[in-house]
Amino acid sequence: MTPTPADRAYELVNGFRASQLVRGAVELKIPDLLSGGAMSADQLSAATRIDAGRVRRLMRGLTALGVFVEHDDGRFTNTEVGELFREGVPGSQRPVAMMLIPESYRGWDHFMDTLRSGVTGHSLAHGGTLWETIARDPDYAARFNQAMASFSEGAVQFVATSGHFRDGALIVDVGGGKGALVAGILRSNPSLRGIVCDLAAGLAETPQYLAGLAVADRCSVVEADFFKSVPSGGDVYLLKQIIHDWDDQHAATILSAAAVL
Repeated sequence: MTPTPADRAYELVNGFRASQLVRGAVELKIPDLLSGGAMSADQLSAATRIDAGRVRRLMRGLTALGVFVEHDDGRFTNTEVGELFREGVPGSQRPVAMMLIPESYRGWDHFMDTLRSGVTGHSLAHGGTLWETIARDPDYAARFNQAMASFSEGAVQFVATSGHFRDGALIVDVGGGKGALVAGILRSNPSLRGIVCDLAAGLAETPQYLAGLAVADRCSVVEADFFKSVPSGGDVYLLKQIIHDWDDQHAATILSAAAVL
């Protein structure tokens, strides 16, 4: 049955419920539990320590949204969408779900205030900028950095194979967090060297991440505020998912920091 305009309108005003259902299932690792095979609500209840009746309602809600399938025997399995909420699978959306909710969810509750004042919803909800939240909240910083790494890991193959990098070039990943993008480029181009620069909170897990991908010997980690300066001497400067966070004035400042080198 083709959805009507009224159906679509209803979906739009109820999207917040879908987001919360997904976050709940992801936090409980239900898609990972189902990777071993179909499970009943009672089995999922025992694994998650959540009441079976409430788990069943959660599962049926997400079944309606195409995340799970409920079989005739009452057991549930992942759909292709549900598989993308598992930990560690290619293209996993789990890090994004863990990062966006609840912090960003609370920020969007102030959307009308932002429209009227220009002050970001995050600042209104959390009493400071996103970057200040990252600096003072290690748990959120870890979730944010993991989500950013997952975005970069999804783009690595395209950038690494499509970019034209001369032998021995130095690649500077500006605001690079864990360094997923430059690490992928270095793995595909053994002659290249790299630098990851970011604020301290963004670099908390970077050395371990680079070591795990066996590129730490070719990639330096530099603490830097890209509004003030970025490491000099680079042949290529990567600014992935950086500029869109800022207004034109701040964006120009970031670009200028790299352009003057």
